Amino acid sequence: MSLLLRRGIKGLIAIGDPRQLPSVVSNRHLRSKGFAISLFERLYEAGTPHTMLELQYRMAPSISAWPSTTFYEKKLVDASSVRDAKRKPQWQLAKDASTTSYGIINIPGSEEFVESTTSYRNLMEADVIVAYLKTLCQHFAKIGQSGPVEIGCIAGYTEQVNLLKRKIGSLLPRAKFWETKSRINRIQIQVTAICVVTIDIASVDAFQGQERDIILFATTRANYQRNIGFLSEFGIILGLCVIC
Repeated sequence: MSLLLRRGIKGLIAIGDPRQLPSVVSNRHLRSKGFAISLFERLYEAGTPHTMLELQYRMAPSISAWPSTTFYEKKLVDASSVRDAKRKPQWQLAKDASTTSYGIINIPGSEEFVESTTSYRNLMEADVIVAYLKTLCQHFAKIGQSGPVEIGCIAGYTEQVNLLKRKIGSLLPRAKFWETKSRINRIQIQVTAICVVTIDIASVDAFQGQERDIILFATTRANYQRNIGFLSEFGIILGLCVIC
């Protein structure tokens, strides 16, 4: 924004995606005044000439199908590299429900609001994630997985991030914490002599611009009002798809 205030600027090239990871403005009054709309979105909606990069190199076709239809008018094209059957990792070749391209687990738990941090956590969801990670590690050992496997465990709320860090670190065997220079909490597990699993636990924005072999997303929110808070922003969910 400060660049636009400088004199003598003859052109501007903005690179980004108005559909992804919007700023979170919870105040309804500020939202009504347009504070949740970024400069990029304003330029885009105003009809500024733009070019869409249609070829995507990150998501498996089964994952990209939904955001392509929902956000991009079915214009996304899967690169040959993501369509190649050889791209599938060793652990995903087995016909197992835990190794599909994506899945949704319905958890009959409930959220808990923590007043001291004004954040949310979900105990049952955390327990299910730990159990799922145990299943994955057992699967890696069973098939003789060779080499490292990187797993990202993402939660939308700080309390859930902290809860997952404690539970994963204490309940998974041979789990070791590693210091990082970012806001990501890292745990490594020596599954076998030839397989090391790295689990990174953090919030959505801490993972921005990164990718992992496997992504587990903890929605955390669960209530009778069906209120999912800032996760109702479609751009947040789209950002997660791109991380995968």
